[in-house]
Amino acid sequence: MSDTFRTAESLVAETSTRALILPFLKRKGFTQLRETRKTTGTAIRQTINANLPNGTNAVIRVKLCWRPKDKTASEMPYWAAQLIAKVLPGTSEDRVADFADRAAKEGTTHFLFIQPDGDDLASAALVETKALRKIWTRQRDKSVGLVTVTKSKKPIMNLAENGHSPTLYLKHESYPQVAEVLWHSRDVMNLCSIPEREATVDDTFQDTTIPDYGDEDIGSDQPKRSKGKMSYVKRDPRVRRAVISRANGRCERPACGLYRPYSGFLDVHHILGAGLSDRIWNCVALCPNCHRDAHIAPTSDALNAELLELAAQSKWSHRSDAAT
Repeated sequence: MSDTFRTAESLVAETSTRALILPFLKRKGFTQLRETRKTTGTAIRQTINANLPNGTNAVIRVKLCWRPKDKTASEMPYWAAQLIAKVLPGTSEDRVADFADRAAKEGTTHFLFIQPDGDDLASAALVETKALRKIWTRQRDKSVGLVTVTKSKKPIMNLAENGHSPTLYLKHESYPQVAEVLWHSRDVMNLCSIPEREATVDDTFQDTTIPDYGDEDIGSDQPKRSKGKMSYVKRDPRVRRAVISRANGRCERPACGLYRPYSGFLDVHHILGAGLSDRIWNCVALCPNCHRDAHIAPTSDALNAELLELAAQSKWSHRSDAAT
């Protein structure tokens, strides 16, 4: 029996899905997007070079989940992507490990698992290559013992092993705990949960580099200057000096702590925005990388909550000093 997934209709549908990915990533804050596709028979390898929303460069290989046929994605009981199509010798775990190792050696930093839904994407999981084996193994282990027999008393195959075709699950209605392994991993980014960005610039965003949301690098020599007006929130220089002094050359983000002995290395970040409060307890000193994370990283809300708690200690210290 022929493989129905390789019909002409399915190939057209696959091409349409792959065409959705670059615009999707751009809306999610990815920049400097460049795509390559390599075709072997009917198989397509799609690789995307991009800067992640946090500015990190990434080489991303796209893996598509099984596309719904005459169904919307919400009507499908599971979303899953086959990791390895060929039946190779060794255990499934060995083959997944070899697959991930080879991808890493080729420079692939991430895999992007996509579940299409007509002309849209229902789900998109960005998985770090180094974590692929670990996540698949945990899904396999979670699958063990969920169901041991069917109504006909025949044992069912392990979901993740999928016979001889290791498979990663983004959703499974009957066994949601298998898919939860993926989404609960710190090495996975749920791209559909990231708010879509517009090409706008916050005019209070003065103490860090203005982000470039374009993906074109055509450029020009000796570009012309143009005049324009810019509004900004006036800051008290005494606040900046006090925060920089408090940091003593070291990034105040607890997970960083990067130190440089020269002045000008640290930025002063207004956690709740400069327009709301220009006070010492609304500011922290951050290295340029952490400052960018605090503004535009997908985890910026959590980071700013952590920084605000840290900065608030200055308020009580300030009051204590004033009392004495």
